[in-house]
Amino acid sequence: MNPTQYIKNFRDAGESVNLLMGKAVLHEKRLYRGGRLNAVFTHKEMLNIPTILNLRSGKDKKKFEAVYLHVPATDKLENYDTKNRNVKKWINKVIGEIVENEVELPILLHCTSGKDRTAVVVATILKALEIDEPIIIEEYLLSDGVLGASDIKRALEGLSDIESYLKSGYVERLRGMFCDEEK
Repeated sequence: MNPTQYIKNFRDAGESVNLLMGKAVLHEKRLYRGGRLNAVFTHKEMLNIPTILNLRSGKDKKKFEAVYLHVPATDKLENYDTKNRNVKKWINKVIGEIVENEVELPILLHCTSGKDRTAVVVATILKALEIDEPIIIEEYLLSDGVLGASDIKRALEGLSDIESYLKSGYVERLRGMFCDEEK
């Protein structure tokens, strides 16, 4: 099964980062990203991923034996504006769903196209995992439909001090979940 034929911009973020860096720094098959799941009809089509975190305003139809989490970003927010306190609050809520609930991995983060809301959250996670910004930008540019790097650069600018941006303990928990011990 190839989820990329069913889910727009579907990919393993860990695998993408490792390929871009030329070495294993993140665990693969733990953090997936993509667009809406409307064209997926069996859980096998999306690799039986046990946890699905939806960032869209509309809820997912619960079609699979998976834990469904829903932390919508309000459409009124410019999600790349990570300096905005409401965006910061939303991002912390998303990360909190992941780390406080000790979700079963792998997890799929998704929005409509898997390139905007998902990109901001994935960039936040990658920043917390100490991935260099040029790699985060390259990972973002793998998405169909992005129009250059300016949006993700703006998001990264607001995330510059990730230790104080995220709630206490979140960075350490993310590293435990997604980093390769020999990084």
